[in-house]
Amino acid sequence: MTLTDEQINFFHRFFSFIFDDCGDCLYIADCDTEKTDLIVSSDGDIIDYSEIGSGEFEGIKWNGFFGASKAVFSFDNFDFVIKIPYNGCFTFSEDDDEINYIDMPNHIIIEEEIYEDASNIMKSILLKNEFAFVYKSLEVYIQKKIFETEGEKYNTVRGREHFSSYSKKIQDEVKEARNLSKGYYLPCDNFLAAIADQHLNEFTSIIKEMDFDDMHNGNYGYLDDGTAVIFDYAGYYESAWI
Repeated sequence: MTLTDEQINFFHRFFSFIFDDCGDCLYIADCDTEKTDLIVSSDGDIIDYSEIGSGEFEGIKWNGFFGASKAVFSFDNFDFVIKIPYNGCFTFSEDDDEINYIDMPNHIIIEEEIYEDASNIMKSILLKNEFAFVYKSLEVYIQKKIFETEGEKYNTVRGREHFSSYSKKIQDEVKEARNLSKGYYLPCDNFLAAIADQHLNEFTSIIKEMDFDDMHNGNYGYLDDGTAVIFDYAGYYESAWI
């Protein structure tokens, strides 16, 4: 995917609007602070990301998602999402309320390394990130937009009903696979069943390779043709902070 100059200029205007003309850094408040703040400049300018979760800009509707390692923006009329990795997170000193910065690695670079090391069949499941441009000092990436996440596709009742529609062979393979998959700590039976159904002869090797931290129903989903994919696979764990 390559953005046009018109698209890049649009996103520059959008980020100038969202980040209040700042953007030489991006730090998110540590979850322990219970704050929904982003530091968007080296001068310590702060915006509340709970106030920029969605809206309309120049006639185009958008939604923003602020995870532990990156911000993601989705726009109507675009078949890709915009991803910006954080420089890190921040906390406040208990003594004087001074800001303490904690740097983190670029998690999209980590995903690129995982993708490059993956087998060909695994690459068909992982959605690749592509570098797009730099806004001020922030690296901006694009990734193919999914149609819906696992959580959006199935609630608990519908999920159980759908899983029971798969063959006993696939159900048994999924149950065995879940015991091998360290990273899956939330129910993902339908996603694994879709993988088994779409990759009949490679399912076992895929599961053995699928060793990611922080895998949950908000990190994988489906394209508009039903293809099961993982779009967030760097994991969020301090051992990766180098």
